[in-house]
Amino acid sequence: MEKDKDADKYLKDWPFHQDDVTSLDIAGGELRNIVATGECGKMSTVHVWDTLTMTSIANFNLGNTAKGVAALSISPCQRYVAAVDQSNDHTMYIYNVQRKKMLLTLSAGSDAIYNIQWSKKPNDLKFVAVTSRSIQFWNPADASKKLFKNGTFGSKFTQTKFNCAAFDENGICYSGGANGGVHVWDQKQDLGLVLKAHAGEVTAVACAQGMLVSTGKDDMLSVFSCDAGEYQFVRQIALETYHFASSLDVLNGRVLIGHDNGRIQVVQADGTDRQLVNVSHCDGEAWGLEVLQEKGTFLTCGDDNQILEVSIKDKKVIKQGKVWSYDLMGGKPYETSKIKSTASTLSGFPVNQQARGITYSKKHNHVAVSNNYGDINILDYDDLTKRITTLYKPREWCEVMVYSPNEEFLAVGSHDDSIYVYKISEAGEYTLHYAITFVHSSAITAMDWSRDSKYLRAIDQAYAKIFYDIEACQQVPDGASSLIDTAMW
Repeated sequence: MEKDKDADKYLKDWPFHQDDVTSLDIAGGELRNIVATGECGKMSTVHVWDTLTMTSIANFNLGNTAKGVAALSISPCQRYVAAVDQSNDHTMYIYNVQRKKMLLTLSAGSDAIYNIQWSKKPNDLKFVAVTSRSIQFWNPADASKKLFKNGTFGSKFTQTKFNCAAFDENGICYSGGANGGVHVWDQKQDLGLVLKAHAGEVTAVACAQGMLVSTGKDDMLSVFSCDAGEYQFVRQIALETYHFASSLDVLNGRVLIGHDNGRIQVVQADGTDRQLVNVSHCDGEAWGLEVLQEKGTFLTCGDDNQILEVSIKDKKVIKQGKVWSYDLMGGKPYETSKIKSTASTLSGFPVNQQARGITYSKKHNHVAVSNNYGDINILDYDDLTKRITTLYKPREWCEVMVYSPNEEFLAVGSHDDSIYVYKISEAGEYTLHYAITFVHSSAITAMDWSRDSKYLRAIDQAYAKIFYDIEACQQVPDGASSLIDTAMW
């Protein structure tokens, strides 16, 4: 019998997620402290958390055929979780949190489901599911009716696809359409009204405390007042992020907005204030990490053409830069004669804008960042829009770069199986000091300087550890036995 290759990766009944979290929802109530989260991967586990105690209340998995949690929602009463998987059957699951029991498992049809929302009306156990072609209204508590039915447009309205949906406290459902309208559905799941909200597709919608808000691909936040079925347009607020918002929440006159580039901002619904509360990498992977211990910060870089400096104490981004831009290069387009031997990525950014490593020199106030071709930009730490120079010697991408302790050298380990050591003058100019080629049989993955900056040790993908005398520009053949004092490294 063939052994399950994932048996060691996933542990049964583990109280935490073991794979990427793909969906999240917050239950209603005064404290808003109960959260449900779902993951991708083989186990497709859903967890219900108490954020005040940071403990798991309940968890269940969708089985080996689920292929991950596509969407989920927890009811305002905190008793039920509705979740749909990513299998071809798009199976819907309804789970009782208090009884820790699965109540329903049913195929939701052939269309993928992107969003689930429970009604906010007390004791109204209905929810809506947004599919790729329609909107489904589920009523699992009423045994006399079909479990779900598609919303009907009637003769007055033009059919469109939807991206999002939400309920208000009266059980009225709102959905955001590709036609730029917010659609208002009555209790019979018939479309009753369309509010023109955006010049592009509506990407997120929320309604609470007499306020209906939506965002669209026009980078605007639209605000409506709502009272007993009467709707009044109030204002539009420019979000100035230029990446569409995929998540909204409303509380006490403030709107929390999550954008698809990882940015989160809080906007006052009256338009008087806007605060950016989170910045993150957003495309592909984060590759580089450098801790600036004396500053209490760290630098990161990634596939999304971003350099970020994060304050550890304040837990927020305090500085941003680009891996490559026209302004950084004096208005010149990118050109290279290097072969495209690059690290694989899911990023949509060009190869020269995908970072692979980053390091910092306190003495010279320099930040070195390497792209996926192996070019290394040396930037001014105080002004990341200012380029000092570019090092082009590595022929392939570099994932490890280290300044020497005396900061007179920069060692660069490349996937062309070579190491390039640059000497740095007092004026901050870089010249190639030592090119270590035809020694390693595989890509360089780690390097370490001796405390006196005289020796360098390096490890490659073939697990070879080789030592070098940087002053003499030569290999130390017996380094593995003669340079073993841990105090020197």
